[in-house]
Amino acid sequence: MIGLTAQLNKLLCVKKGILMVGVDRRGMGVIGYVYLAECPDISDCVKIGYTTRSPALRVSQLQEEYGTSRPFTLYRSWKCKSPSMMEKLTHMEFKESHFYREMYFLDEHDIEDIAKDIEFTLMLFKTGL
Repeated sequence: MIGLTAQLNKLLCVKKGILMVGVDRRGMGVIGYVYLAECPDISDCVKIGYTTRSPALRVSQLQEEYGTSRPFTLYRSWKCKSPSMMEKLTHMEFKESHFYREMYFLDEHDIEDIAKDIEFTLMLFKTGL
């Protein structure tokens, strides 16, 4: 029987492996934010993104970038190291809900799952497990 520490180490190794897939290595170790922003024109459509600047500033640019009639709303953000890797992991975990570019159809339960997963992953990296 595998002990809890071994299971957590295995989980972390798997997560680290997933985090490295398709990610530009130049962004490793950079401090930034992963954020969720609600699209104003499409119900239950959320952008999962990252930025090395202020999340509020980044979200303010999305209306022009995506051509929406109203501005996006910042739902939540997390400060972390290597935010591009955290974003990539989240994209991979919700690929079935992918809509367009970095846009996903997500309900409130999905958003809470994202929040829990990001917070758990950040906790693992902080504790060094």
